[in-house]
Amino acid sequence: MSDLKRLAAGFAFLLIVVATSTATAQQLAPGKTEGAAFVGGVTDGGGLTVGGGIHYVYDTRWVFVGELGYLTGGDDFEANVQGVGVGVESSAISVDLNAHYLFPQSTNEGLTPYLLAGLGFLRASATTTVFGTTTSVSDTEAGLNIGAGARWQGGLNWGVQPEVKVFVSDNSSVRFTVGLYYQFGR
Repeated sequence: MSDLKRLAAGFAFLLIVVATSTATAQQLAPGKTEGAAFVGGVTDGGGLTVGGGIHYVYDTRWVFVGELGYLTGGDDFEANVQGVGVGVESSAISVDLNAHYLFPQSTNEGLTPYLLAGLGFLRASATTTVFGTTTSVSDTEAGLNIGAGARWQGGLNWGVQPEVKVFVSDNSSVRFTVGLYYQFGR
């Protein structure tokens, strides 16, 4: 199954969960933590991304987020060029430290949009094989994260979180994800 089909199946599952659940009020208690997991895609050859993180609720408007993600590297290939086997594999690890500024809605308390800003670090690795010789390279970049998302409270202590994040650096990219979060201590 291709990465795109897996991503589509994940989105379909989350849509079913959202459609069959009843939204409850979004009540963030300062000092509480949340665990989160996400799946999505990344532009510029990033491929599929999966990861997770910890959210710390500072107050009803601010949530601080630390995330770790794995990017599959969507431009991998293997081929024979004039009888010579050539292969390229790539992947990356992302570490993000962001602040989410929430916009609670009085008309729909179960849905809370937010803006995000923070720092991102990306460690990318690539391996090529030509004539049976393997060469590996890696690079680390730091950049600014900016984006937006929404929190949809699906139950008393869990919810769905779609998000778009732009990693601004020399090699900028856009990450689209859908995640689930779980609020501890509720």
